[in-house]
Amino acid sequence: VCAQLAAVCRDADGPGPASSVELRIDPLVLALVGLALAREQDDVARRHLQRLQQWLLQKQQRFPEDPLVHGSWRGRAALGQPSAAATSAAALVLAMHERLLPVLP
Repeated sequence: VCAQLAAVCRDADGPGPASSVELRIDPLVLALVGLALAREQDDVARRHLQRLQQWLLQKQQRFPEDPLVHGSWRGRAALGQPSAAATSAAALVLAMHERLLPVLP
């Protein structure tokens, strides 16, 4: 799971192109992987959870002019539209361990 997660989050270290803003992972899988990593107490799991959280923050939509989209996440099924499932899963993962809040300035 960690190797696949690293492949999904490979662009977490730098900004990705605009076309890669959608989450390329099923929201249910995202939430389950986040929960599994949060339950583990070792440093490897904690690093993977932090990388996943960084990736999610990078993929958060930033459109202050559109309050219905700003701060949300979108999945592949809803290109150009915020996805309630993707946004809920991302917010859940961000709230784990580090207690990060998906709030934009």
